[in-house]
Amino acid sequence: VVEINQAGDLGTGSVNVNGDGTTNAGTSGELSAANGITFAQPINLNGGTLGNDNAAGIFSGPINVTANSNLQLGNFYGATNYNMTISGNLTGSGNLSILDGTGATPTGQVLTLSGNNSGYTGTLTIGGGHGANFSTVGSIPANITATSNATGIPLIGIPAPAAGNSVSPPTI
Repeated sequence: VVEINQAGDLGTGSVNVNGDGTTNAGTSGELSAANGITFAQPINLNGGTLGNDNAAGIFSGPINVTANSNLQLGNFYGATNYNMTISGNLTGSGNLSILDGTGATPTGQVLTLSGNNSGYTGTLTIGGGHGANFSTVGSIPANITATSNATGIPLIGIPAPAAGNSVSPPTI
């Protein structure tokens, strides 16, 4: 796990987060934005995990998802959950799954996507007890899987179209 405590901690270039798409610390890396910082660098998510610790995290740079990867809405070291915002554009074909803080159960934490995600062809999986909010029509990924479980059903917020426009719903 690489925990970022200040914007710019990793310089200015692209950051690769590699792994095998699992949460196994021995085979998958995690990049974690700590204490509510905004992380603006481009990210190549190659099977690893993006997370946030100690507060809601914001990833404002572009994120290219090249392999099945995870978004951890909570601490990597404990059972506390937080919301996450991805305001940068998502691209790529790898699937994304939402995880809770380590050892936590879902508590209604929300993933907000607000970038132009038309270049993202993977599937975003939203499990029960989580929510997803899409700030604009362009932020809605083409493929969304929503699953319910013992903690509830996922809540998905989709923006209303502008007057005179229509919205084709994503595949859910």
